[in-house]
Amino acid sequence: MYAIYSTPYLDKLNKCYYDILIIEPRPIGKLTNMCKQIIIPNLTGTTDCSNCPTINKCIYAFISINDNSKLMQPNEIPNLFNKLIEEGFNINTDLTKMLMQTNIRQNDKKLLCYIS
Repeated sequence: MYAIYSTPYLDKLNKCYYDILIIEPRPIGKLTNMCKQIIIPNLTGTTDCSNCPTINKCIYAFISINDNSKLMQPNEIPNLFNKLIEEGFNINTDLTKMLMQTNIRQNDKKLLCYIS
């Protein structure tokens, strides 16, 4: 089972922030061609995080279906769901609803859904 999230991303090349779609845990099988491992840049610019919880900076981001040189943004969610369904994945709406109702936040990422 995988969780799909939206999380803020700093594009250092274009010097802008936008949300991207990521997946946890590390994808295997058919999902590996849809994702790539990236390092999340520090969004705050601070270097001392001794009081902060540990955050894994290496994540797996979905590659844009429209332009494979870019990362997938939330406006591509319909395309992502179509592709996942074509590949035989199921969107687990019951588990997704249950976890969304808890209002538990996981750092800066927002839960989109669970798939299996």
